[in-house]
Amino acid sequence: MVYIYLKLAFIQQFIRYFNLFLSYLHIFHAYALGYSYEFWTTTVLAHLIFEQYGVNYKSKISIYLIFKEAKFTFHKPEKASERRNKELIEKWRKEKLPIINEECKRKDTVVLVGDEAAISSQTRTQKVWLPSGDTPFVQDTTKRKLAHLYGFLNVQSGKAYTYATAAQTGEVTVSILKKLLRDNPGKRIVIVWDNASWHKSKAVRSFLETTNRFKLYNFPPYAPDLNPQEHIWKEAREKVLNNRLIKDVKIAVRKVIDFINNSIFKYRFFGLHGTFKV
Repeated sequence: MVYIYLKLAFIQQFIRYFNLFLSYLHIFHAYALGYSYEFWTTTVLAHLIFEQYGVNYKSKISIYLIFKEAKFTFHKPEKASERRNKELIEKWRKEKLPIINEECKRKDTVVLVGDEAAISSQTRTQKVWLPSGDTPFVQDTTKRKLAHLYGFLNVQSGKAYTYATAAQTGEVTVSILKKLLRDNPGKRIVIVWDNASWHKSKAVRSFLETTNRFKLYNFPPYAPDLNPQEHIWKEAREKVLNNRLIKDVKIAVRKVIDFINNSIFKYRFFGLHGTFKV
């Protein structure tokens, strides 16, 4: 009986220490172990376990299981400009969120987030599950061709509008704004997009003086993560373009447009990732 109580006490103590160890992973970063970067890897975690407990795992599977228990997932961090200003972004959120929420309530108004993307004939690869030791090849082409897309997401309905263009200029942007008027008859159109020069060009300013159906807002500089349209481009690349040889960029563009325009996207606004469904 005493043995059972001692064993139970040991297990309870082990669980407490293990949970404390898992919380450590959320509180501290690789910096704490003298590394020059902040993120956890299997190498860094194995180093920590060896330093603290003298245990050297022979297989990475044990490390994977510890990450899983700590509710970590294996994915790439997103890039952010060194000029990103957190204070400016937070100020923008506080000022613009109430305004855009009110815009969304108007029955005569559609609220869109917009962005541009370039589609290249260069092969893009992404991680996939493969048998251990198996490294397949995806064909690439030396011919580099480029096409451009303007994309807009209706944050109220999840409907997307995607238009192929030859370039991203003020004049082209005006032609896209005219298409949005055509595709949203009788509606007032609110667009939130970035600070690209063609969005503020003379051609766009002159066009806006001819109509009262547009209201344009800009995201803060160097904050693409705030824009749900960025996630749509990512979804399209993953599901239509990645790990494929693109022989004809025009066909690739048509597939991207068909995929986006025939899908419903449900994303929370202001950079909070939502769900995707066709």
